[in-house]
Amino acid sequence: MAKLFEYKEKKYKYAYHRGGNTVWLRGQIKDHKFLRISTGKKLSVANMNFVEKNWEKLLQEHWNKKDNKENRAKQLTIAQLVESALEVNETANKGSKKKYRIIFNNHIIPAFGDMLPDDITAGVLRKFQVDLRVKKKLSKKRY
Repeated sequence: MAKLFEYKEKKYKYAYHRGGNTVWLRGQIKDHKFLRISTGKKLSVANMNFVEKNWEKLLQEHWNKKDNKENRAKQLTIAQLVESALEVNETANKGSKKKYRIIFNNHIIPAFGDMLPDDITAGVLRKFQVDLRVKKKLSKKRY
């Protein structure tokens, strides 16, 4: 049987405190290893009850954040994607490739180079278009 933790005369299976002023969570959800994590919630009966009631959801959120961070770390930046696209473009002639590289180096890389594809939204693209037209004074034909 799982060890029960006691706080203010109430027994908890998943929520506990470790001597500090924070509620901790311990448990395991399907296909994942056993975890002990800080919930960041201040130690109180209400927060202990909340963690005890929602422990599965809190653990799942923890794993989702961890998986998301790992997946984002594996993604290529826009600069890396552009570079690989230019390298594998075999259909364009030498002059076109040179023009593409100039455009990418002068406009795309400064604006989006360090960004991940997931970070680019319609608003970001709209701002980019306005910047090309207003700040760099390019005609609509060029963007």
